[in-house]
Amino acid sequence: YHKDGKLKAEMPYNNGIECAGLKEYILNGKPRPHYPAIVITPENKILSEGYYYLHLSLTERVKKVTYYKGNLKENCLHSDLERIYADGKDKAMYVYTLGYGQFVMERVNFIAKIETIAGNVLVVQKSMNVAVERKF
Repeated sequence: YHKDGKLKAEMPYNNGIECAGLKEYILNGKPRPHYPAIVITPENKILSEGYYYLHLSLTERVKKVTYYKGNLKENCLHSDLERIYADGKDKAMYVYTLGYGQFVMERVNFIAKIETIAGNVLVVQKSMNVAVERKF
C-alpha cells in the first residue's frame, strides 16, 4: 500500500514463487498504464561464424532483470527453466551454434523476471519461431 493507504500493488505468488500478473497502481489509485516487455532481436551469423544470436532486451529501463528460456508452469516461475546469463545490465543473448548440415526449427519462449521501479517483481514472456539451417 502507498503511505496514504491506497493500493500500491497486487503480486501473484504460488508457494512463495513469483507468477505473471503483477498489477501496480500509481499514486492517484489508477492502474499503471504500461509495463516493460521483452524485445527479441535476431542476428544471423550462420554463414560467417556458424552462430544464430537472439539478443534479449526490454522496452523500458529497469532496476534488475533475469532472463530464462522455457515455459511458465501454472503461470509461475519454476526450477526447470534455463537461466540465460546477461551480457549487460538489462540485456542478454541466447546463441544457437550450428555445424555444417545442422538445422534448428522450434518455437522458443523467453521469460523475464523484472524488478520494477517500485521494487515489485514482474514476470513477462515472449515467444518466437526460430528456423535456421547451416548448409555449408
